[in-house]
Amino acid sequence: MTYSIVAADAKNGLLGIAAQSHHFGVGPAVVAVRDRVGAMAVQSYGDLDYYQSRVFDALESDIAVDVALAEAIDADPRGDRAQVGVVAADASAAAVTGSACVESAGHVVGPTYAFQANMCASPEVWEQG
Repeated sequence: MTYSIVAADAKNGLLGIAAQSHHFGVGPAVVAVRDRVGAMAVQSYGDLDYYQSRVFDALESDIAVDVALAEAIDADPRGDRAQVGVVAADASAAAVTGSACVESAGHVVGPTYAFQANMCASPEVWEQG
């Protein structure tokens, strides 16, 4: 099982990320942050380097977080296997769970956060967060 959350506090300009997995030392493989830009967690078969460069660069160019993530997923030949959650410095959030992602997988997006999970017993894990 892997699950993660990215969140922002726009009032104080804070970004946060947390990740847990059955893989030891998952943090460096899953999470990324760019100061004053955003934070993300990339799971399943997603490529952290690929997503952080594309999404963070797009956010720096004032592209909305949902558009930045959608464009990165669309350009990734393996995008259907990725699970990505992103929060921008303005606290807007977006997430995607690819159709070929590890089962059972899903996500929920709130006004200042994105929570994603995979290899779970049921959808209640991400739905109840």
